[in-house]
Amino acid sequence: MFCPNCGTENKDDAKFCGNCGAPLFDQQPEPDMPSEEPEPDTPSGEPEHRRFLSTTAGKVVLVVVIAAAAAGVSAGAATVHHNNVVKEEEAAAAEEAAQEEAAAALEAAAQDEETEVADVQEAEATDESAEEIAVTDDMYPELLEGGLSKSAFEDVLAHGPEAMSDSSMTIKQVTWFATTLIRNCAAVQFEGAPPQETPITLTEVQDGSSYSWDCSLADMNNLLSVLTDYQFNAGDNAKYQEEESGLSVEGDTLKQVAVETSVGYEASITDAKLTGDEMMVSYEHICDSAGSPENNYDLIRTAILKKTDSGRYRVDTITTGTIDEASELLALIESDQDYILPDSDSRTLDRSDLEGLSKTELRVARNELYARHGRTFDDPLLDRYFNSRSWYQGTVSPDDFSDNVFNSTETANRDLIVSRENEMSGTGTQSGGSSGTQSGSSSGTQSDSGSTGTDSGSGFSFADIDNVEFGYSSGAGAWGVGLTVHSDGTFEGSYHDSDAGGRGTDEYGNEYLGTISLSEWTGSFSTPVKVNDYTYSTTVESINLSREQGSEVEDNVLYVYTSAEGMSVGDEFLIYLPSAPTSELGDFIDFIYATHPNIGSQLSCYGLYNTNDGASFISY
Repeated sequence: MFCPNCGTENKDDAKFCGNCGAPLFDQQPEPDMPSEEPEPDTPSGEPEHRRFLSTTAGKVVLVVVIAAAAAGVSAGAATVHHNNVVKEEEAAAAEEAAQEEAAAALEAAAQDEETEVADVQEAEATDESAEEIAVTDDMYPELLEGGLSKSAFEDVLAHGPEAMSDSSMTIKQVTWFATTLIRNCAAVQFEGAPPQETPITLTEVQDGSSYSWDCSLADMNNLLSVLTDYQFNAGDNAKYQEEESGLSVEGDTLKQVAVETSVGYEASITDAKLTGDEMMVSYEHICDSAGSPENNYDLIRTAILKKTDSGRYRVDTITTGTIDEASELLALIESDQDYILPDSDSRTLDRSDLEGLSKTELRVARNELYARHGRTFDDPLLDRYFNSRSWYQGTVSPDDFSDNVFNSTETANRDLIVSRENEMSGTGTQSGGSSGTQSGSSSGTQSDSGSTGTDSGSGFSFADIDNVEFGYSSGAGAWGVGLTVHSDGTFEGSYHDSDAGGRGTDEYGNEYLGTISLSEWTGSFSTPVKVNDYTYSTTVESINLSREQGSEVEDNVLYVYTSAEGMSVGDEFLIYLPSAPTSELGDFIDFIYATHPNIGSQLSCYGLYNTNDGASFISY
C-alpha cells in the first residue's frame, strides 16, 4: 500500500511507513459510481436548499462553507503531519486565502444587493413619472412657460389658435391671437364698464372719434411664450402690416389700431392632469359673437402640453373632446387597426354593429366615411390619425367637401353613427355641416363632418307628412314659397315674387313694365334622426331646378328664374312635430309670427326650420 503522507509504497501488512514513519490504514478500493444525470429544472417544486442556493445570500453562504471546509482540511493535514513545518505554513496560507475569498464574496454580494436596490428605485421612479397627477390651481405658475396663473392661461386658451399641430406659430397666427385678446380685454373696459382683471395692461388712446388700445409688449410676449418661442418685436412691423393686423411695436408697447369689441371668447378649465412629460388640460371653449351669431359655439376641448428643455410645459396640440377622449384617440393613432368599420361604405349597418364602440371610436368611424373620399380635417389629432392609416389620401379641404359624393349606404350609415353618438352624449342636434364648422353645447359633442342627431327608431318618418304642403310668405302675399314632402323624403318646391314697379330694359333692349321672380325645383332629404321628443333633424341631399337661373322678357314682363328659395344642398332642417312647445322654438317662432300672430303655447301643425339661413316653413 502507499503512504498517505509521503507516497512511498509499503508492504500490504505494514502498520507504519518505512520512509517517514507515518501510520498506515487499510485502503478500500472506491466503488464504481454511476454517472449522474442532470436534474431537470423545477422552478416551482425544487427543494428549499436548491432555491436558497440560487439566491445571492445562498451563494455567499456556499462560498463561506467551501472556504471553511478548505481551511479545515488544511488544518487536519497539518495535525497529521505535525513534523512537517512546511505543511503547517501551507495550511495557514490556505486558511488565509479562504478567509480572503469569503470576504470578497461578501463584498460582491453587498454590491449585488446595492445594484438590486438601485434597480428597484429606478423602476419605482419610472412608475412615479408615469403616475397621473391632478393639477391644482396653485400649480399652474410652476408648470407653465411664462409662469402663467390659471386665469391667464384660460385667456390664452380662449384666444389662441383653435387647432395646432405643434408649438410653432406663423405670423398670421400670433397676430390673430394678439388682436383677438386685445379686443376682448378692451371690451370688458369699454364704454364706462367697471374695470375687470385682464392678463394684459391696456391704455386707451383717443384720436377724435376713433380709438385704439396700446398693450404692454412684455405682457403679450409673456402670454405668447406658452404657445411658441416667437416674440413680438419692432423688426417684424412690415410683416404685421402685410397681414393687415393693425399691430405695430413701438418701444415697449404693442399698438393696435381701430379695435372692434364685438367678438367674445371665453375658456374655463374643467380638468387638468400631469402624466410624465405630458400635461393635458380640458376646458369649455365659448365663442359669443354679436355680429355673427351663426358662428357661435360652446365646446369641450383639450390642450396637450409637452415639457420643454426649461422643464416647463408648452401647448403642443389642441383637440376636440375631454382628456379621456383625447387619450383614447392618441392610443388609436398608435394602433395598427386600419378601420373602425371596414365596410361602412358598402354595407348598410345596424345598431348591433355599433355596440361596444366608445364615443371616440364612433367619431373616428363617422369620419372614415369622409376620409375615404379624401376629406382633410381641421382637428390635428383626427388629421394625425387618418394620415397614419395606409389607405388615406387627404386632398379635399373641409370647405370644398360636399356630402353629395356619398352613396345611399354611406349616408344611412353616417346618420346611424351620428344618432348613436348623440345618444351617448345625451345631446340634441348640432349643426356642423360638411365643412367641419364647430358648433354644439357644453357637452362637447362636435360635428367634424356631416349632420348630427339621434336616430328616429320607431318615431317620426316622412310617411307621417306624405304629401303635406308647407310654405312661408311675406304675409301680404307679395312673395311666397311652397314645399311638398313625400314619404320617401323627396320633395317639390316653388317660389314666386312680383314687383309691379320693377320697370326697365334688359340687356337686349327689351322694355319691361314689371318683374316676376320664379323658381321650381325637386330634391330629397336624408333620413330623419331624432333630436328630442318633438324635434327631428334632416339634411338637404339634392336639389334640381326645373329652369336654369337667368331671365327673359315676355309680354312686357321680366321673368327672373332664381335658385331654390329658402334651401340649399347641405342645409340642415329641423322638423318640429305638432304639440312642440313654442317657447322652445326660438327663431322659428319669430320667423312665422308675421303670418301666425295668434300661435299658442304648442304647435298645432308641423314645422320645418332651416338652421343655416333661418327659413321657416309651416304646414297648411
